[in-house]
Amino acid sequence: MNEPPPSDAALWIRFEFARHVHAYLQDQIRFSDAKAGVIAAVTGVLFGAFRQVPLAPQQAWLPPTFSTGLELLLAALFIVFSLLAVANAYQVLRPRLPERYERVGLHHRLLERTTRFFDRETPPYREGDLVNWAAISAYVTGPAGAAAYARDVLGKTPTELSAQLSEHSVVLAMIAGQKYQHVRLAMNNLLLAATCLVVLMLELGVNSSR
Repeated sequence: MNEPPPSDAALWIRFEFARHVHAYLQDQIRFSDAKAGVIAAVTGVLFGAFRQVPLAPQQAWLPPTFSTGLELLLAALFIVFSLLAVANAYQVLRPRLPERYERVGLHHRLLERTTRFFDRETPPYREGDLVNWAAISAYVTGPAGAAAYARDVLGKTPTELSAQLSEHSVVLAMIAGQKYQHVRLAMNNLLLAATCLVVLMLELGVNSSR
């Protein structure tokens, strides 16, 4: 027995649910980008403070003392953790593009392929996708692209439009998950870098008071 078609109220509830989930995921992506920007800025501030640290010059022919060795180790760890924090913040802010948008210079292609070791790219878009920006921009290559896109949108039923939003939400959820993974790593590295800097300054303060 065929089920009766859903009422207008049921269709509206389904569309509102898909729209709210889609908007929620977009907000999470924006929050992750904002957090990554703050992490990168704080790392820059810490690096500026690190440059003001009065590290004693080392003589290559003299064996380092325990104190100077500890200072060099803390300085090296600070630099490593700071670079890792910036690298993870970059992974958050890096746009995830379909493969057809990679026709750029050789150095850009090399960098993009290197970052793929840590992240996946946006899944390939489907022809006729009415939500993904990469699929929408593909209409430009066809005749009367803007009119064709508007015609496809108007030709869809409310159920089909809700399905488009829900399918695209899966892509946004994948991107948000990748971004927050790197936000977490960037924050951890930033905390370790700040800890190394504080311990280094305390060590220098103790040595100067002797």
